[in-house]
Amino acid sequence: MVKEQLCWTCQNACGWCSWSSCFQPVEGWTAEKVHRKTYDSYRITKCPEYVPDKASNSENKKKTRVTNKELDTMKRLRGDGLSYFEIAKIVDRNPDVVRVNLVRC
Repeated sequence: MVKEQLCWTCQNACGWCSWSSCFQPVEGWTAEKVHRKTYDSYRITKCPEYVPDKASNSENKKKTRVTNKELDTMKRLRGDGLSYFEIAKIVDRNPDVVRVNLVRC
């Protein structure tokens, strides 16, 4: 039986950390190198970038529509060089919602 990966329950999974975005080990994590059938990987047990998934996101965070004020804030922060993830934390939205709205502009 395979032990669940820490990443599988992390909000930063799917491209929002160095491991899931480009398969570079995260500085400061606790991980054991493992060999799968055709590739090497890691079994991650502790990670400084780990943010647990919320059991239930509020409807406000799920929806993709944002107010003009929120969009202006997102644009300003993106112009200042912040990542989608950093902006999402500031405006209290899902990073995908931030990305979708900024790509629309």
